Amino acid sequence: MTESDTCKRGARLCLNSEKLQRLIELSNWFLDEAYKKGSTSLQAEENLLEYNNYVRASLSCLFSALEQYKGLFMPADEVFIHYKITEILLRETTSLDLASDYCSRGLQLAKRSDSLEYQIRFELLNFEIQYLTDRSKGKKRSFSYFMNIGECCESLNSITLTSIIEYLKIQYFGMIFEEDQIYRNYDRIVERLEANLTEKTFAFLQLALVSQLQFHLFSGSSIEFALEKYNRLKESQGKYPQYMKFLPPQFKAITQILDLLISIQDDDFKSTKSKMSRIDALIRELKALEFWARNFRFCVPVEVKVAEQEFVLPLQINWVTLREFSMLSYFYCGVSYVIKSWDGKNRTEMLFAQCQKYIGYELREHVLISSTEMEAKVLRLKYFGLLINFYQVLAKFQCNQWHSFNREEFPQLFRFIEDYNSGRFSSQELVIYHKFVDKVYFLLALQSQRMNNLDAALHYYLKLREFHSSSSTELNDYNFFSDTILASYKQTTSGVGGCLQEAKDYHNQLYFLATLNLVILTVHNLRHLKLRNVSEFDEDYHVLMDRYARFLKLKNILHDELVQMRTLYKTNVLLSSTLDIFVQYILADEGQPVEFESAHLEKFSQVSPLLLSLVYFVKGETIKMNRSQSELEHLNMKVQLYNQSFKSSCKQSGCGPNAVGYIALKEISNIIEKNQSCFDKEKLDNIQLKIKDVKQGFATRKRKLD
Repeated sequence: MTESDTCKRGARLCLNSEKLQRLIELSNWFLDEAYKKGSTSLQAEENLLEYNNYVRASLSCLFSALEQYKGLFMPADEVFIHYKITEILLRETTSLDLASDYCSRGLQLAKRSDSLEYQIRFELLNFEIQYLTDRSKGKKRSFSYFMNIGECCESLNSITLTSIIEYLKIQYFGMIFEEDQIYRNYDRIVERLEANLTEKTFAFLQLALVSQLQFHLFSGSSIEFALEKYNRLKESQGKYPQYMKFLPPQFKAITQILDLLISIQDDDFKSTKSKMSRIDALIRELKALEFWARNFRFCVPVEVKVAEQEFVLPLQINWVTLREFSMLSYFYCGVSYVIKSWDGKNRTEMLFAQCQKYIGYELREHVLISSTEMEAKVLRLKYFGLLINFYQVLAKFQCNQWHSFNREEFPQLFRFIEDYNSGRFSSQELVIYHKFVDKVYFLLALQSQRMNNLDAALHYYLKLREFHSSSSTELNDYNFFSDTILASYKQTTSGVGGCLQEAKDYHNQLYFLATLNLVILTVHNLRHLKLRNVSEFDEDYHVLMDRYARFLKLKNILHDELVQMRTLYKTNVLLSSTLDIFVQYILADEGQPVEFESAHLEKFSQVSPLLLSLVYFVKGETIKMNRSQSELEHLNMKVQLYNQSFKSSCKQSGCGPNAVGYIALKEISNIIEKNQSCFDKEKLDNIQLKIKDVKQGFATRKRKLD
């Protein structure tokens, strides 16, 4: 939302009374004193009381100014004081009715004094009050009010003003629009600004381009699409070097971290490493900027010209402090290394440890901040700490440390689970923390599956799919909050991503992973039920047949989704190949051969040896004998493929093969035993010895884990 006080408080007054001037200055002083207490206001009740007393004192000065010196005001000064009162009531109190009263009075005063700038400011403040209090379905009342503001602004024929309204509409109501509509709105804003660009609108153009790119990444768009938008951002910055010096320094950091994020999502590890080095250099350069070091807020001033009036509407952006930016950079790099945790280099652990240290520093840092902003900051940082724990557990799982997900190693995670299940979180906390529940489900599902508690794993994976379904369910955010639009807006402004904007169904990464794992469990259950040879005379016949029918239905649903996913991810080698493997796994009885290009296999080797191991195993399972081949050549080909699967699985764990490698060895043993005339006894003995060694290795590792 636009705001002037944040940028330069009190600069617009032209008071003709010394006492009145002192009252205004005293109001500012009391508010500054409150903000000095903001960092500690949540630590004790008396601290919060002291904070609120300063806020009340600040308001009292402004009320006194209006009551005692009304006749001495210039019209513009009276408008400005009403604006300050409205803002303080809105930001620092729960007295929204009183804020609305002062806003209405201020709006009338602004109209009488012909101040178009403050008419717009008061209209936007009034909208914000309505947005917070509107309980109508889909926030129809506040949306209608906002659209009326938009129509009035459009009639003024100001491109920048119309673009500001379009931008704010996406921020407040983007969660109820179709994706295509948001894409078009951003494109329209960018085209308008580029056509009339000046040094005073350049920062706004960058904000629009950055917001558009962030939306693409968060909504699960393809990497190619995100790269296209990133290149447009970089092209814009390179095209207007004369305007770059007017850009807030945060944009340079935002641009680099978005570039890093794209490389991570594209599994480009070489590029990720070089980009992290550039970010390290940028952090050293930015440390000299003291005003950013302890401030998470910055302004994007936008010049507006309407007829004879010219003014600046600063858009306030809440982002991160310089230390939080460093932490975010290290976090993304740590995430990029999670799937390579098997190499034993502990890069993920070191990066995440640094992030946790920074969180502690930030929570202890004394900064000028409101109590409300401090509450949001604490929630954001604690959520971030939980998110780091989530990826730390995944890194442990990558190293086969399945028992490491426990209370002793991750007390913060288990405390979260207990507090959530016991209903100890406030409504404000739930807005943020509900976003973490799906991550807990995923960890529990993976651990249950690995520990052979397959019913529990199935339960959690199904919960995950419910959580990220586009259909309304008991679990997903459509039903969880009484005001989902407001909750989604608050989540977005807190930096955790709005529940209504995030990707749904198989566009969502956790839904995608849950689906793949459900394929394994579903096929396993169907095969297990088939092996039972159930007779209609069995006591539990109807129960088992119902169970079989449910799994058969689920298998068909999963197969159809995998086929659709293949179309969606066809440009991503890793994802499309993984989907190919799982489709083949469902249709394994048909024995269709699986083929992959050698370049793809090399990429698997670098990123996920487990995936490579699975590819070779499925190829070994499905390969058919060529007419030109002899039976021995065909058997040797199968043995070679299973052997490649075994070798890749050894690389994955770093301390011997995993279960895929073990099964591959067993298949080699079965082939040799059934075709002893084709293989010498020494080869069979070697395989049996290797299987024995692998079994012992499993037993040793299990004892260490236990």
